[in-house]
Amino acid sequence: MGTGEELQLIRSLKRGDNHAYKHIYDHHYTLLCKIAYEFLKDDFLSETIVDDAIFHLWEIRETVNITTSLRSYLVQAVRNRCINLSLIHISEPTRR
Repeated sequence: MGTGEELQLIRSLKRGDNHAYKHIYDHHYTLLCKIAYEFLKDDFLSETIVDDAIFHLWEIRETVNITTSLRSYLVQAVRNRCINLSLIHISEPTRR
């Protein structure tokens, strides 16, 4: 996707265009799940993290300021969520 096309897609998303959201979801979902799986080694958690990250983009669509490519933004969002989840699991005491 070219830079102009991506900018148009982001503008459409900001206006609340469901088709733009679906395009973003369909276009980036598989890659993002693979990235999340590399961190988590769990299909369900990986898919949940990706769903949450993409949905969060929809929730903040009107105010989001993407200064990188959309893919880079989403990859970083997924990585951050994976790291946060890993830190939560590390800090939880082991239950016996």
